[in-house]
Amino acid sequence: MANLSVKRFSWVTNPTVWQSNQAWRARQQQLRGDFESASSAASSAFASASLNQVTGLGSIAAQIANKRMQQQAIQRQLNLLA
Repeated sequence: MANLSVKRFSWVTNPTVWQSNQAWRARQQQLRGDFESASSAASSAFASASLNQVTGLGSIAAQIANKRMQQQAIQRQLNLLA
């Protein structure tokens, strides 16, 4: 039986430096795009939350002012009747 030894796998090619560099650049571009989309989504969510908070506080303030005006109107009617 012949003694076979394999020193190197010739069917598996290593990428060239240029190919490795291109793959690295493509991966960096993909990561940058992922970061920018996640950053944009987070920024939009924070802006929306801030707007909702301001709108909610404005609504609460309007309800309180409306209630106070109604109470003052009732008080004036009671003062006129007395």
